[in-house]
Amino acid sequence: LAATVAGGPLPVTFEGFVARKNTDGRLNLLWDVGTEVNVKGYYVESSTNGVDFTNLGYVTATGKDIYSMDHDGKLMQNTFFRVKSVDFDGKTKYTPIIRVNGNETLGGYIQMYPMPAKNQVTVQHDPAMENTIISILSPEGKILQSKVVVPGSYQTQLNIERLAAGLYIVRYADGKGDLKTLKLVKN
Repeated sequence: LAATVAGGPLPVTFEGFVARKNTDGRLNLLWDVGTEVNVKGYYVESSTNGVDFTNLGYVTATGKDIYSMDHDGKLMQNTFFRVKSVDFDGKTKYTPIIRVNGNETLGGYIQMYPMPAKNQVTVQHDPAMENTIISILSPEGKILQSKVVVPGSYQTQLNIERLAAGLYIVRYADGKGDLKTLKLVKN
């Protein structure tokens, strides 16, 4: 079913929301925006129970694809985060809630969206090392395409327009012998 709203398109489309730990131990919250129409800004909210949220800060909408905010406080327990967009007309929309374990580092992190995908998929990962490669493989293990990841980047976009609909494997090789895999479903 297609979602339609009287009076035009949805003001904002959230495509991803992740947390990663910086080298200094601070938590960096990042959210990707697909479309952004009539959006005033974003409130980043946190909670210790996943129900009652408090405001951590505000980021003004500037038409970017990716927004971020650092959380300076030390997480002593599981903490839940979400982002609330606020439109100029007062309407709001939330990202899905993510949970960060208080005593856990986020090393070896990898996530992919949207899922299922159509023409493009974004792989979010820890800051990439030299010689990091992301490959798309057939279910039988044949490499269909590979991309060298920009060192220091934390997300990589893959064009999958030419792939037939079906199931694939995305392999993240960090250049030091560590491999991680994700399932990719293309519509």
